[in-house]
Amino acid sequence: MKGSYIGHALSKRIHGRSYYKVGANKYIRKSNARLKKSSVASKVNNSNNSSVSATVSNQKNAASFMSLVSNQKNAASFMSFLASQKSLSAAQRSEARTAAKLLRTGSLSSQSAPSWFNKYVKLGAAKDATSAANLKASIQDLENANSARAKVGSRRLKVSPILTAISMIDADYQKQGGVHHPQYYKYKDSLENISAGSEPITIWMTEKNNWKEDVRKNSSLKSLEFHPNWDNQAYTDAVMGAHGYKVAGHYTNLVNRNHRIMGMAHMTDNNYGYADVYNASSKNNKGSLTLGQYKSLVNRWLNR
Repeated sequence: MKGSYIGHALSKRIHGRSYYKVGANKYIRKSNARLKKSSVASKVNNSNNSSVSATVSNQKNAASFMSLVSNQKNAASFMSFLASQKSLSAAQRSEARTAAKLLRTGSLSSQSAPSWFNKYVKLGAAKDATSAANLKASIQDLENANSARAKVGSRRLKVSPILTAISMIDADYQKQGGVHHPQYYKYKDSLENISAGSEPITIWMTEKNNWKEDVRKNSSLKSLEFHPNWDNQAYTDAVMGAHGYKVAGHYTNLVNRNHRIMGMAHMTDNNYGYADVYNASSKNNKGSLTLGQYKSLVNRWLNR
């Protein structure tokens, strides 16, 4: 499972014990033991190999302390990091600031937070889409998405910080169980795919076979494979799997040649084990980053 792999990648064995990496030469001890109600001491090594000790008197305070330390790096703080990078354009920094605010408040422009925002979005929590580990995990999905697009002749997409934030919030919405589109944010008319329990790009690409069958059923659909026409009822039926057609919408959304920007998120607190969300839009903006830029900045941020 991707979440487990990334969790392992961000940990280190020191003198036979496992530690989570939270920054350059900074680790938090990893323990599977339950916190006891008696006092608990936690140590965090800093870059000078000194340590910070915190003693708490009960389980609730111990959990709060560990949450505070582990949540210091989260998707919102990453977006704030992007906003501070002078190597980025003013438009890129501005979008990153908007994404940071969206992740912290659930509000986008004049649109207030959804009623469920505080229930499901737990900024920086280990299994949350906004955790450092799950943000890192989503990069592989972004790379897989662009690779899949390139194989069918569709352009590689840039990464939108705002679409990334929306994908994270929508991924956290999957904590309720099952797979559900919140259909709340309407940013740049983006189209959304959700997957749970399976590698998302692979499972969405399998719908290409469904599309081929739909085209055999109705040959007029052939020209719409990469350029959707939602005013065409047959196309809508085909992508939605209605009236005898097979569901092909995840595939057509992934390879859509009108799209210019995307965002993805990975969340590991779902009854299927994990969930992935992809949002893409045909409305390009100057605030997006190339995937190479985005990946490089994520790694720089993680190693601070």
